[in-house]
Amino acid sequence: RGNFTAFVQQLGGRLHAQGKLMSITVMPKLSEPGDPNSGGGASQDYAAIAASADRARIMAYDYHYQGGPPGPVAPAEWVNRLLAFATTVIPKDKLVLGIPTYGYDWEPTGGKTNGRAILYGKAQQLSAQFGQGIKIDAPSGSPFFNYDAGGVTHHVWFENSQSLATKLDLVNKYDIAGIAIWSLGKEDPANWPVIREKMGSN
Repeated sequence: RGNFTAFVQQLGGRLHAQGKLMSITVMPKLSEPGDPNSGGGASQDYAAIAASADRARIMAYDYHYQGGPPGPVAPAEWVNRLLAFATTVIPKDKLVLGIPTYGYDWEPTGGKTNGRAILYGKAQQLSAQFGQGIKIDAPSGSPFFNYDAGGVTHHVWFENSQSLATKLDLVNKYDIAGIAIWSLGKEDPANWPVIREKMGSN
């Protein structure tokens, strides 16, 4: 933690001396220093990093991940708590929310559930192929559906323009600097009108 802070301080000093800007991407956490057994966030001192960086981008995704049980990748209630904490230690004009455009298809194998990453188009294809309508989970604001293939029930959670809109409302609620998208190119095409609507003045 101390070494990483020192690295960020030295790098920021050298970049700023050359007229450059520095963005640091950090792991999500809900307190300081954070859980040392959860994703590496405890190794990152939010306040110290923000003091040296021009932007601090929080990876607000993989709440549910490939190796864990099925569920939303970036549930709105969790993102809300992330921002509620982050804005207490990172200046709002430096804080950027990392937003996902992918999801996972979880399949039980070998006594445990394994997920494979899927993009928006694949989720739409699977929904149509297996005749499963897409639903929205109210607490998380995330789309999901289940389908059966070869006698096995798959659980699919992913991101679309509706879940994006929910998170952009939080960006506006906390009045932070903006968003970073992971990743570009295979997202829901309807994302862009939503971004223009919600963030057009930013």
